[in-house]
Amino acid sequence: MSVEIRTYEIQQDGSLEPHSILPISYYHGICPQVGDTLCNDLMPEAPPIFYEVMRRYFFNTVGAFGWALVICRREASDDRSRVYEAWIDDTDFWNGVDEREETERSSALRG
Repeated sequence: MSVEIRTYEIQQDGSLEPHSILPISYYHGICPQVGDTLCNDLMPEAPPIFYEVMRRYFFNTVGAFGWALVICRREASDDRSRVYEAWIDDTDFWNGVDEREETERSSALRG
């Protein structure tokens, strides 16, 4: 049985809406902690969406076990936006380095 991480978003009225069910491997084997900020940027044409982990519960029940994270959507503050932009800039830089190194390796193999 694999460990699941289920996220539930707190709505305006206090109810919980299921957000995602993912294997713990999605988070590289680490369950996000209370206070962590999650950034969802899977649609390049839309601005990133930030969530804060408010609560974390571990469930060991018949048929499934894992973590339930209660998350709350957060506005893109200056701080969150700066960290996001730094992440994107670093990702672009290191992806460029990887591409150049791969090109050099391919050229060396071709002789």
